[in-house]
Amino acid sequence: MFKHRQTNTYMVADAYRGSEIREAPFEFFDAAAGVSSETIAVLGSAETLRIRGGSNLVTYVGHDGLMEFQLPLIPKKKNDNHRDAVILACASKQYFAATLRTGGAYPLLWTTNLMAPEAYTLKSALDGWIAGWPDSRSSGLCP
Repeated sequence: MFKHRQTNTYMVADAYRGSEIREAPFEFFDAAAGVSSETIAVLGSAETLRIRGGSNLVTYVGHDGLMEFQLPLIPKKKNDNHRDAVILACASKQYFAATLRTGGAYPLLWTTNLMAPEAYTLKSALDGWIAGWPDSRSSGLCP
């Protein structure tokens, strides 16, 4: 868990072993659809956070396993909460778009070709999202 220094914004990251690659996109789509909402406590504080499906932004960073296998189940949108999504994986628009839309999340950033999902790209995307750019509900950035 990380906290942005200037704002009250938290990032909670989950990591997966390579042998568990089939779980990573499924859990991402669950969170994007609002299915797997959890609450965790912030250490040293009385504050709690809603994570996964309770988040305002969900991200997927890593290998696009969907190039090699299909999901056993496609999560459907659980509620009307607005969730933004960032997907940093090879050709993520092609492989993630239909399932992401079924889950109701709005893609802010995804890729159309091969790429290296490196931390500086994620940092820039998160900095922009925290600053409020773009207004994903009206910009039409990733239709």
